[in-house]
Amino acid sequence: MKPLIYVTKSLPKEIVLELQEKFQLSIWEEEDFIIFEQAVEQADLDFRNTNYIQA
Repeated sequence: MKPLIYVTKSLPKEIVLELQEKFQLSIWEEEDFIIFEQAVEQADLDFRNTNYIQA
């Protein structure tokens, strides 16, 4: 299982593709600023919705 990265800023497509080779990405799609609490909540939800099993 790839490590999960939560991206909160817009990145060039080339960088996203490169990151996807090594990581599972969750991307904040909106262009406005993200509030820290929103980021933590969404990252937690995304983490819970993966098949990640911590050994």
